Amino acid sequence: DIEKIRAANLDFIIRFAAGRVEGDVLESSRFGVWYYHLGADDAQAHPAGFWEIYKGNATSSCSLRRLGAQAQSDRTLKWGRLKTLNASYSANLSQLLIQGSRLLAQACLDIGNGVDPVIQNSSPLVGNPARHEPGSFECVMFYLRLKRNKLKNFYTNLFVHRHWGLALSFSPIEDLWLRPNSADVSLLPLPSRATFHADPFGFCYQDGLAILHERWSSIDAHGAIACSFIDKDSLDELRLKPTSETDPAIPAVETLPVDIKFSHHSSYPYVFEYEGEYYCVPETSEAARVSLYRFGGSSGEWTYITDIISDFAAVDSSIVRYSGKWWLFCTNLKDNPDSHLYIFHADELLGPWKPHLNNPVKMDIRSARPAGTPFEHEGALYRPAQDSSRSYGGAIAIQKVTDLSPISFAEEHCGDLKLLADNLRVDGMHTLSVAGESIVLDYYRRAFLPNILVHRLKLYLQSKRRK
Repeated sequence: DIEKIRAANLDFIIRFAAGRVEGDVLESSRFGVWYYHLGADDAQAHPAGFWEIYKGNATSSCSLRRLGAQAQSDRTLKWGRLKTLNASYSANLSQLLIQGSRLLAQACLDIGNGVDPVIQNSSPLVGNPARHEPGSFECVMFYLRLKRNKLKNFYTNLFVHRHWGLALSFSPIEDLWLRPNSADVSLLPLPSRATFHADPFGFCYQDGLAILHERWSSIDAHGAIACSFIDKDSLDELRLKPTSETDPAIPAVETLPVDIKFSHHSSYPYVFEYEGEYYCVPETSEAARVSLYRFGGSSGEWTYITDIISDFAAVDSSIVRYSGKWWLFCTNLKDNPDSHLYIFHADELLGPWKPHLNNPVKMDIRSARPAGTPFEHEGALYRPAQDSSRSYGGAIAIQKVTDLSPISFAEEHCGDLKLLADNLRVDGMHTLSVAGESIVLDYYRRAFLPNILVHRLKLYLQSKRRK
């Protein structure tokens, strides 16, 4: 009875059965009738998670939708996009079910916080026809593709390695994604094959550019914070003579001591300036805390100030002051760190820092994990993010933040650095930071590195023994 349903004053009704619901029941609750949609965006694809593997799609999606009078008028409430687990159908389906179930909780939080759960600017969905159920031939091909993907993943993990290095640009930051063909970027020489340099963050020091970055050694499989320094003359040379290839005429980059040492892995030494002083928040997710350090100036030391967040395994914490408030973007080591975005906020740098009321605010393997310094451009806040849909470190996405408050968040995709990476003839990038008039990036080239092979073999054998 529709009147009894209306009298219950429900916020929403959720439909778990197949088929559509029509008539007055669609408007009998405050936010209508909701349903889950798992798998492909453009069609009712059954079984869920099957066709993404069959067609070789990099991502699989899940969404919570509101029923309209017709399929074309359905609207998306919440959605997530995950990396397709292409070697196991059960694993791919399970992640869609588990992560999809969280969308309902997030929509309920929105309602409790007084936020309309309908995605901003959500337009009616295109009513494409449902895909047919897979036939015998397609099931056989699917089985063969699962086996092929499993072998390919095993080979790639063991034998295809990434050799990371640093790069500099003096172009306007928007050129990197809007006009990549005209952007001037200089690749610094790659370190030795036993060492990676990645996650760079620069700051002005002694008329030159100091770059804090992760230095990962394949000998001990340990990441630590290091500092490279480029003097003023070398910077001027780079400005006048940018190049997309390693230039042997560039003087060797000087290494400066850094007094930020941990017994566990550390990386992503996020640097920012506030009231004339430089601060650093290195990633120490294994210690489950976010620690703040201040630069000692001429002494070159970094002084520990405090832990601004405790008991949370934050990955790639990126802090920015925007609209009179401090914001910290990160992911969670214990909760899909490549695809689930978390936000914290505070009125003062030293806190107290509070979690966003709808964490994780976003689930998207293509643009969740931070990839460097958020920046303002034409009055709006932009956020570099990692696109790991194809592989880790695959590309940098540029996201424009359109809504940011303690109870709501939204952003839109504006572009990426894939064409820039192609022009530089590198295989991927995953960090972009702003340092005065300079932009510091990292990049990698695929290589076979024996030390990495040995390290990964050890990890593989350890996992087998644990099983």
